[in-house]
Amino acid sequence: LDNLALIYRDRRLWGPARILFERVLQRRLRRLGAESADTLVTMSRLGTTLRFQGELQAARVYLDAVLEARRRRFGEDDPKTLDSYVN
Repeated sequence: LDNLALIYRDRRLWGPARILFERVLQRRLRRLGAESADTLVTMSRLGTTLRFQGELQAARVYLDAVLEARRRRFGEDDPKTLDSYVN
């Protein structure tokens, strides 16, 4: 589902991409936990999709959560954490 959501997002089909990212995120949260690297990637993708939709407040919630989790998990200077600053 994550790859299909990426295809939708790349085609600027924000609504379908968002729905799939939300589904994937819920499954990953249940199975992997909130600080799993895979969960954080999906959360970041959902936040970016929300940003593209113009839902900046909702996007910020997800993107801030990703940044904080990556800081805790990987450290301040890790490339994954630094990528989060770009989003």
